[in-house]
Amino acid sequence: MKIRTERLRKFIKYLLLLCAAAWFTFFVFQKLNPQLRKSTGSPLPGDEFNPAMERLQSLDDFISYADSAAADSGFYAFNDKGDYPLLISRLIKYRFYHGFSYYSYSDNIIAYLAGKLLWDDFAAIVVPDDILRFNNAACSQQSIIFMEILKRKGFSVRSVYLRGHFAAEIRYNGKWHFFDTNLEPKFSRLTERPGIEELVLNKAILYEAYKSTRGNAMIDSIFSQHRLSGVNNFPARKMYLFQRSAFYFSTYGWVLLIIIAFYYSLKIRNRQ
Repeated sequence: MKIRTERLRKFIKYLLLLCAAAWFTFFVFQKLNPQLRKSTGSPLPGDEFNPAMERLQSLDDFISYADSAAADSGFYAFNDKGDYPLLISRLIKYRFYHGFSYYSYSDNIIAYLAGKLLWDDFAAIVVPDDILRFNNAACSQQSIIFMEILKRKGFSVRSVYLRGHFAAEIRYNGKWHFFDTNLEPKFSRLTERPGIEELVLNKAILYEAYKSTRGNAMIDSIFSQHRLSGVNNFPARKMYLFQRSAFYFSTYGWVLLIIIAFYYSLKIRNRQ
């Protein structure tokens, strides 16, 4: 029985080392030959996606580009007016076309497998810099980018949860203002962009703003319920923590396997 136990321990040790070697080989191959990130779908009629904007691959890239565009237009990034939020909203329209972006196996294998085997949302990206590595983003993902940029520039933000849809509010000029970077309503006829509370009480403004993208019945359904987050709260904190943890384990999990194998090796040696 003792010999059989020792053989089992040796088998587990070598199995762990083999898995660690395979994991490390995959890790090196991924770094040297990264899988091309393939955005799902393609731009739809009405999308204003600009391929030249693909070079904005991180929040820092995006902010640097936006600040330069703001300076060229003659205003500062933070002036307690709507100029900068409107600029960011417009740039997001050019940066993405519509549709969820998901992790591939080479981006984050743990999140990828969790999404395939357990729940799609585990692989639906919420980490801002990772979202910006894709060309397509859903309403929640676009809003995450929008709010994170504006938080960094000193604006107060909050999430707006609608029925089957996600948007944001930004505070400037002493008021909250509604932004939907995904469906892109047009408030051009108003002197000031309204907040969500004003919108749900005034359907005429809603219908006019969304008439080019959604019919009145669809707008009634989307805005039939709404909920606001706390100010400056990240909208998917638990998923963010999971995806970051999964990324580090996907990248360095082979080290843990070697440590466990070493532990088994010591146990075997001490029993001999």
